[in-house]
Amino acid sequence: SEKLDIDKIIFFDSEGNDHFPLFELCWDNNPVSPNFFEFIRKNPNLQYLSLNGCFTAPIDDPSMANSEALLSALPSLTNLRTIQLQGQGSQYNNKETINRLLFGLKFVQSLESINISGNKLTDEGVQLITELISVSTNLKVLKFDDLSFKSKNSILQIIDAAESNRNIQPLQLLFPSFTIEELVKSDELND
Repeated sequence: SEKLDIDKIIFFDSEGNDHFPLFELCWDNNPVSPNFFEFIRKNPNLQYLSLNGCFTAPIDDPSMANSEALLSALPSLTNLRTIQLQGQGSQYNNKETINRLLFGLKFVQSLESINISGNKLTDEGVQLITELISVSTNLKVLKFDDLSFKSKNSILQIIDAAESNRNIQPLQLLFPSFTIEELVKSDELND
């Protein structure tokens, strides 16, 4: 499939986007840049942002400039309800980028739905997910499959965080079927 050209989008916005405010944007599997996230920042009415496949490998965020630009844009997106950051499988090493983004998502209180599946988060990143759950009072849905968890305790910690937060806001955890299958194969669930 053909990738979209960021410069054409930025040029379209060069006159200001007061007449074309975005409410939803699906930019899956396309390149991103700090200029792109500056464009995103100018759309405070954005409610749905899908960046699946945009932060899959270190080559997508070579100096962390792209993830830093997204983190800088997030505070202006006060109406953002859904963010999709699905990777293309945990075989890609994007751990540093996804950890940075998870940390930054804690400060977006309007978020109701987050998809971080298919990223190489690993067991060390579980603390970031549990912190995100505990501070995100509007969060209703979290999808977190294929994150390279090697321990059932990682999933249990996420479930515990959701359970302890349910008096504030019930949270639907979308069943991490791939992760469960991998843990079964590794005999981790037989303890």
